[in-house]
Amino acid sequence: MKRLYIIRHGESKWNELGRVQGQKDIELTEKGQLQALKVANKLKNTDFEYIYSSDLNRAYNTAKIISDKLSTELIQIEDLREINFGDWQGLTLEEIEKKNNKDYYTWRNTPHNLTIPKGESLIKVQERAMGFINKLHEKHKGKNILLVSHGVVIKVILLGLLDLDLSNYRKLSISNCGLTIVEFINNKPQIKCMNERITLED
Repeated sequence: MKRLYIIRHGESKWNELGRVQGQKDIELTEKGQLQALKVANKLKNTDFEYIYSSDLNRAYNTAKIISDKLSTELIQIEDLREINFGDWQGLTLEEIEKKNNKDYYTWRNTPHNLTIPKGESLIKVQERAMGFINKLHEKHKGKNILLVSHGVVIKVILLGLLDLDLSNYRKLSISNCGLTIVEFINNKPQIKCMNERITLED
């Protein structure tokens, strides 16, 4: 690849309510749709070979808005799905803290040491996501590619590309429709911008 553009999905209905989504299929809010259109307009002069998206609706519908605006082929990829939050899906953070205090504090402080109850660990998510990224790098040499995925997935991809330990997970922040650009120079990834936020007021 020449450049990898990574976008988190727009605001979803459960983002708005503060509920953990994981692999539950939640739709975008009207604000989320507007965020997607805003980032599409920002990228309209960039030539992408393909757009790849998680197959969950909040990511796919974000990608579809961008794809339609850019007239670029969109492909759904299951490996770009959000972490499976297992028993925590549908709960607020306050509800998780009350239900499973010990695991909640592990997740807040050392998430790389936790496998979510009936869900996934960060290393498992990174393995599936980076497996796909490595295939992309070989397949699309010299091309720009756009990914639309989820907060946890994007963080573990960035840590993987930069060869940083998962213990750095909490140092990263990814906003709804935040844009990150990774440029490959002599096959070495360099961050050109990190979580550039989309504001509807611009």
